[in-house]
Amino acid sequence: MVWDERVRWDEDMLAVTEILQPGVGAIPGDHYLRATPETVLWGRLPCETDAPVLRIRSGESVTIDTVSHEGILEDHGKDPLGYFTDQGVAPEAVLDDAIAIAAQLSRDPATDGPHVVTGPVFVEGASPGDVLRITVEKLAPRVPYGVISNRHGKGALIGELPRGDGHVSVFTPVEKRAGRLVGLLPIVDGGDRVVSFPLAPFLGTMGVAVTGPERPHSVPPGSHGGNIDINLLVEGTALYLPVQVEGALAYVGDPHFAQGDGEVALTALEASLRATLRFDVIPRAQALVEFGELGGPLVRTPDYLVPTGLDPDLNEAMRRCVRAALTLIEARYGMTEHLAYAYLSAATDFDISQVVDIVCGVHARIRVSDFEGRMDAAGPAMHETGTAPAAGDDPGSDTAPAAGDGPGSHTAPFDRTVWRTVGDPLWQGAWEGPLVGLTVAVKDLFAIAGYRIGAGNPAFLDEARPEKTTAPAVADLLRGGASLRGIARTDEFAYSIAGDNAHYGTPPNPAAPGGLPGGSSSGPAAAVALGHADVGLATDTAGSIRVPASYQGLWGLRTTHGFVPRQGLLPLAQSFDTVGWLARDGDTLQRVADWCLSYDSSESTENVFGASDDDLPWRFVVPSEVLAAADPETRAAFEELLARLARTDAADVETVSIGDLDDYLVPFRTVQGAEAWRNHGEWVERHPGALGPAVAERFRVASGIAPAEEDDARRALAPLAARLQALAAEAVLLMPTVPGPAPRRTAAGVDIDAARTATLRMTAPAAVAGLPSLSAPLLRVAAVGGAPAPVGVCVTSRTGTDVALVRLARRLAEAVQE
Repeated sequence: MVWDERVRWDEDMLAVTEILQPGVGAIPGDHYLRATPETVLWGRLPCETDAPVLRIRSGESVTIDTVSHEGILEDHGKDPLGYFTDQGVAPEAVLDDAIAIAAQLSRDPATDGPHVVTGPVFVEGASPGDVLRITVEKLAPRVPYGVISNRHGKGALIGELPRGDGHVSVFTPVEKRAGRLVGLLPIVDGGDRVVSFPLAPFLGTMGVAVTGPERPHSVPPGSHGGNIDINLLVEGTALYLPVQVEGALAYVGDPHFAQGDGEVALTALEASLRATLRFDVIPRAQALVEFGELGGPLVRTPDYLVPTGLDPDLNEAMRRCVRAALTLIEARYGMTEHLAYAYLSAATDFDISQVVDIVCGVHARIRVSDFEGRMDAAGPAMHETGTAPAAGDDPGSDTAPAAGDGPGSHTAPFDRTVWRTVGDPLWQGAWEGPLVGLTVAVKDLFAIAGYRIGAGNPAFLDEARPEKTTAPAVADLLRGGASLRGIARTDEFAYSIAGDNAHYGTPPNPAAPGGLPGGSSSGPAAAVALGHADVGLATDTAGSIRVPASYQGLWGLRTTHGFVPRQGLLPLAQSFDTVGWLARDGDTLQRVADWCLSYDSSESTENVFGASDDDLPWRFVVPSEVLAAADPETRAAFEELLARLARTDAADVETVSIGDLDDYLVPFRTVQGAEAWRNHGEWVERHPGALGPAVAERFRVASGIAPAEEDDARRALAPLAARLQALAAEAVLLMPTVPGPAPRRTAAGVDIDAARTATLRMTAPAAVAGLPSLSAPLLRVAAVGGAPAPVGVCVTSRTGTDVALVRLARRLAEAVQE
């Protein structure tokens, strides 16, 4: 119990949350920023001349401790320990950082605001004119109590309330009822706390630094954001702010447990939060396409786009909000001004954010679903609806199960780094069949009737038209009884294996927190690893199934090149593009392969079963060059696996040479680049600045490949493919899938690029030969920081033996179990 026994509250009042003292409890972000006297400002907001307390890359997340000003203000004695223990809180439940801030910092109540803000954070690549997107990933209460205050000269009823000479601060404990947190109030002072209201935590202050050397007052909001007090900014939403200085210099504070629109008393339920936020830079050119000229804060929720209007006069704030809404609708959807004005009048609610912060705030809720079929590319808060849903289902469902929840759960907003759109289901499969009960995350490269292909790029999505037919690879799964859970993210145009996306962020890797997810099939892999879907329908050109499978501890099958038809698939490089699947276990992967590679699935392969259904020889060859390319820790773990295999199941294993790995990779990249440019070069040239930097650089290199270079590369690859095919004709190739565990999300760009090259040296040979290749999660290797992380073991067999390869991999997994 965190409550002192002097307080006569119900015995069943729970310590509903762990007391999140600095450094205690979950810290899910790529970085952690404590609230200390050195990392906060009290009463003022950062300006251009303030030094950052943290530097991050665009797309990285930060877990930030925020401290409420309630309990540290002068009218509370500037003594949070004394104030809260007087309310019955045990001393250990008072936050140490609040005590330190009150003791070591000061402010002038006559000239400074009350708020404590943590920051500023320098976001690399953010320049004036760009837009900073702050995505709210997690908000965790740090304590199970808060305060609601009404002070003289403040609030909606100045001169009327509070009555008497003193201010009023209502201490408000929090309790868990029916599985959710609620705040508790009595009917009269000293009475039982019988009034309860639900919590909806958010940060009242989120902003970027202003130009010049003067720090703004913390109370009035503005174009920089600041104390906007928009209670829609809960988990799963995003705030967009126009960047005013280099690096944005972002900050957050004024944590709330709950607030009604208007915040009439002055404060709402103020209490400290631990916030995990992701910061993404949207270049000016892209921001203009998506939002028009953004003059102030814009909020994105799963259901709404929310422009704002700010002014000391509430009527003028309303007018400014209407103008901002008109600008947004015209820029984003191309709607004529008088028609947009009519729409706003008929369909949009304009809400009062607050009337107590010197500058009043109004925000509009524009329903995204009203513009179905038009552009909707607001990044990680994006949600797209489609046509042709299952009867009675909502294709615009905006929830996905939290990690560990079963498919179809509606417990949490879906993660927009993982999903482009989700349903429950998005598309119902056949009511009977061998895949009934399975849900599928489809990589955003496959055609689904009524939906657009987004290819991991918002500008491409905007121009795309809804597909008229469904790709055979998708239809096969539906015919077998599987249902589509949603369309999952891909690295841009599938031209990456890291798993990051400059526009939508980096999906999580639950098997290696803080690690990259692997790509380009990052979305389907993360969806499966998180438990949001059972199967990922994906593609593998140079390792885009096998790499995320290895990084996230999944089973991933790259099928024989051309075995599964590629109609309805947006290509990268047709000579190597291959369809395959990801699953959490070998049994599920076997069910999918048995069905999709059988005659009964009709639209799929033409020559399956037969050789594909015959057992492969229990004979393995280990390519010495691939093993040498693995990290020492991975190599040691793999050699131990070979020893276990020899002890438990007398397999025939020998080492062979396949030649210099660079002899495969260099011409592979040439052919891949030439085909990628033929497929997408015209679009890339018409959309300068639309690609993320890494993918843009790959296309730039690809644009310079001459036809003679491509021809030479193809001639170089032919004997290498024949060499591997000959080896696979007599045995199964066995090797580590990748050099080692997933690189850290915070690794420098040059290190990530080096890891990409090292990985491609190991994964490209199977692609060159067009062979089926499966990664199974059979190794655990110490990652950076010492925690063990998964590394896959890859088995590669002769052309057309895909079904048997899955069966052999399952047997191998059983044989080497410790």
